[in-house]
Amino acid sequence: MNELILHLCKEILSLAEAQKEAVLEEKFDEVIELQEKRRRIIEKIQKIDGSESSGGHFDVSEGKYGLAKEEFSRSMNVIVEKTLSIDREIQGIIQQEQHSLIDGMESVQKLKKVFCRGAGFRKTGRKLNVNA
Repeated sequence: MNELILHLCKEILSLAEAQKEAVLEEKFDEVIELQEKRRRIIEKIQKIDGSESSGGHFDVSEGKYGLAKEEFSRSMNVIVEKTLSIDREIQGIIQQEQHSLIDGMESVQKLKKVFCRGAGFRKTGRKLNVNA
């Protein structure tokens, strides 16, 4: 069972790496699809762990299989840390893009105020209004 859980966690890590690439390539539909795959794998892991008796796979208390559980725990920690690191990178990329978009929108608003202030003229009873 531990092998299956480790395999599923490695699959999550692989999906996280693919998500990062999709974010960098601005393929946001793919990012959402990959996130949904990650969620389904997490649900599988929870079902597997929940079906085990007395604490499940993530119980690293000493016992008959103490050394094996310790190794499993170390492996899990490495995979989880890598996954979380990639998730933090993705979050940073998205935040940077948001700030860039906000700055761009602020620039557009300033230009709108400068160029559209009083934009209009009268000619034989007609009025031209420019809205941006």
